[in-house]
Amino acid sequence: METDTASDADILYNELYSFDTETLLWRNLSDTSDAPMPRSHATATLLPDGKIIYIGGVIKHPFRNQTTLQPMLNILIYDTKSFAWSTIEADASFDVHPRIGHTAILTPDSNSIILFGGTSTLREELLF
Repeated sequence: METDTASDADILYNELYSFDTETLLWRNLSDTSDAPMPRSHATATLLPDGKIIYIGGVIKHPFRNQTTLQPMLNILIYDTKSFAWSTIEADASFDVHPRIGHTAILTPDSNSIILFGGTSTLREELLF
């Protein structure tokens, strides 16, 4: 299967939903007033304090119809308690290349997120 994240046919979303595993109901958490631009192919890592850290991925500019890899130092945060988005700029002493298709995991001490792999190619062939 080939994924073309730069295609005119691709639609990226910035909606946020919650699925209750007990009641089996979906809830729309989206608040368009502070939601980030639609994004795809980012990792999401849940922290013990209820914040979700989104790293990497691509955005599609609505007016230019152009897809752009997002800087790895531009970190999106969603607070599941206050239902609010924020952005922070991380720091690095080396170049962390923008990417999609990477994986992320929180370390057992909850102090670090480890990223692995990915690609900076927007046309990516995925094998299943």
